[in-house]
Amino acid sequence: GTLGYYSMVTKPTFNSRGAISGMFGTVQDITERKHAEKQLRMLAYYDPLTGLANRALFSRELQATMTRVHEKGGSAALLLLDLDHFKEVNDTLGHAAGDELLCRVARGLKEMFDERGFVARLGGDEFAVIINDYASVNCLNKKAQSIVSRLSGVLKLKRGEVVTGTSLGIALIPQDGGNAEEALRHADLALYMANGEGRGKALFFEPAMSRSMQARLHMARDLRAAVEAGTLETRYQGQIDLHSGKVVGFETLVRWKHPVRGYISPAEFIPVAESSSLICDIGLCVLRDACKTARGWLDAGEPERMISVNVSAAQIWQSDFEDDVLRIVAQTNYPPHLLCLEL
Repeated sequence: GTLGYYSMVTKPTFNSRGAISGMFGTVQDITERKHAEKQLRMLAYYDPLTGLANRALFSRELQATMTRVHEKGGSAALLLLDLDHFKEVNDTLGHAAGDELLCRVARGLKEMFDERGFVARLGGDEFAVIINDYASVNCLNKKAQSIVSRLSGVLKLKRGEVVTGTSLGIALIPQDGGNAEEALRHADLALYMANGEGRGKALFFEPAMSRSMQARLHMARDLRAAVEAGTLETRYQGQIDLHSGKVVGFETLVRWKHPVRGYISPAEFIPVAESSSLICDIGLCVLRDACKTARGWLDAGEPERMISVNVSAAQIWQSDFEDDVLRIVAQTNYPPHLLCLEL
């Protein structure tokens, strides 16, 4: 049968001469209680979907790693990774497909590291790996690149095919973190920079990243203030028919004049906007201004011309884009057939 757990309490009995003559006691079957305790430990420290360690157990392991390195020497590395466009898998194929993808990724990571690394799922599509006593930074980089390769490409799920990819941020211990919180923050910053550079990359933390992040945070703050104050400028660039030489349409552009730095290139501030919900607010402002301005041209007697407005993919995934477009077109009374949305 199944091995059980038992609790035994015994006491000796003594004869008239004071010698032990026997034992008596009770035996209690505590198998069910032990199984319940084991289940509670699993719920407390392991992710029920993937079976990997959860954030709570990961935090304990990272703290133990930091203590070991500081007290006994050696080295360790913290790798953080997330999946590229995971939300799109959930939105297009459903959460069951998203769960299947997470389980496939978890299985792949466990196979890659086996007993040589501590693998955890921190939540959502974010995973972590702690590697103790790596051979060299070069070997660590090769391992990170192999993760990117293994988790990138077309993957067949039960509900359809998805194109997967991942980005990694790496912090070395103890070089990049005197404590667990600092190491985690620096690995997360490296992951953020990897995502910002086009995804599908593995980047080691560098001190310059902190300065770059501060600059981006300041820019995002100033850009949000400009959006709220309505000081972004909308410009229009003519589109010419090369055969007739006539203007047949306009492309809508957005410009930002910073109160201190002057005009900032869209190549600099648009990525900052796209990394937050700001791009949705900016996109709606530009679309509204374009429809309003073009409606004014028509009312002034100008011939019908197509007006084009750039749209970020983030607007489609992060907002009710279709309803927003229909509402703005209705509010401005702009002919929909003259509006071109460029993704």
